[in-house]
Amino acid sequence: MYYDRKTLKLEAKGLIREARPRAWVVTLVFILLAMTLPQVIQGLLDPTRQILPQIAEEMEAMLRRGQEPDELWAAGAAGRMVSGGLLTMFISVLLSLFTMVMSYGYKGYALRLFRRQQTGVGDVFSGFPLAGRAIGTEIMTFIFTCLWVLLIALVCGVVGGVLSLVLDGAAFGVLSALLSVAASVFGFFVSLRYCLAPYFVMSDPDKGVFASITASKQTMRGNYLKKLVLDLSFLGWGLLVALIALVVAGVGISVVILNWAGDWLMELGRMAQVVADERAIQAWMVGNLGELIESVTGPMNVSLVVTWLACLPLSLWLYAYQTVAEAGFFLTVTGRVVLAPDGAEPAPAAQPAPFVEAPPAPPQAPQPPVAEPPAAPAPQPAPFVEAPPAPPQAPQPPVAEPPSAPAPQPPVAEPPVAPAPQPPAEVPPAEDQPPEG
Repeated sequence: MYYDRKTLKLEAKGLIREARPRAWVVTLVFILLAMTLPQVIQGLLDPTRQILPQIAEEMEAMLRRGQEPDELWAAGAAGRMVSGGLLTMFISVLLSLFTMVMSYGYKGYALRLFRRQQTGVGDVFSGFPLAGRAIGTEIMTFIFTCLWVLLIALVCGVVGGVLSLVLDGAAFGVLSALLSVAASVFGFFVSLRYCLAPYFVMSDPDKGVFASITASKQTMRGNYLKKLVLDLSFLGWGLLVALIALVVAGVGISVVILNWAGDWLMELGRMAQVVADERAIQAWMVGNLGELIESVTGPMNVSLVVTWLACLPLSLWLYAYQTVAEAGFFLTVTGRVVLAPDGAEPAPAAQPAPFVEAPPAPPQAPQPPVAEPPAAPAPQPAPFVEAPPAPPQAPQPPVAEPPSAPAPQPPVAEPPVAPAPQPPAEVPPAEDQPPEG
């Protein structure tokens, strides 16, 4: 498996640049539907917007009559505030679930883009068919993360309590700070443990909630540092977006306060110097607070919109860039895409793409049957049958068997045998031999 962070980010940049439709268009649709629209709906349906002005009017009337504000809470104002807060929380939870499912759809879009498949604006809605698994995965991930954080917090608390008995104040303060940092780092690594679960849900629709979480844990083993470095590499861009928002929002809020709230603050200061009755000052503040909020709300919303527009171009590019790079990290570490070095196109793995159904194979012409030689039957062991006793037979005369030819033996080298001494041959006497001289 080849993995290189720079190559991965270059690939993500190239894919965003070549995407059709444009990646910023898809990201803009996602941000408008998943982030901006829920905030607008929550602002319009927030019941506290109607409850707070009513309570303010009632409090002003009670103060002018000389009554204590505590009587207002006894009259049921606290119950209205609690019911309004619960309704607001319920609406917020529903909108958060909608945003969660939309974020899964955008991750599916990033997966298709990195695989170089056909993409479209409709991909941001691809999480709704898997809404149950997406919500279940997020809930279980949140529960597991909280349990791990509670465990490390409990351990740090026990250690800190024990050491507080033997350390002085300064040393204990330093130790508490170190334990807090350790707990934060541990919680961050726990969140990295489950960071790939949404991609498993979108890439493998057959996986359940726990199967996706388990697959994320197994895949992240040995890859924590790679994911951490990848996330930290986007920190500079995030700080730049935050700086732009801080500058624009700071200027806008300052203008709003000076132009719209300045008169209210100056009038309040004048009354504090002239009017000695504190109750009258409180009644004036409560009575004019609603008017101040209404006068400031419009310019403040304009300031927030200007801040949002100032950060929008860079935010669109950065969100797409980071999500596509994270999708590429998932596909690379799981071996589904082989990232080629030197900026070459990634080679897809041998397995088929999970979102594309394979076309049916074309019908083939029937082939004539090929005659195969009959296979010899395998020898079967004969069943064990006890043989009956053989009948007595008459003695047979012995049959002379022909002598068997001896088996040829290899010649053996024998030592030479000395010849036996032969008796001397008798020589007939010679006749008429001349005498020896």
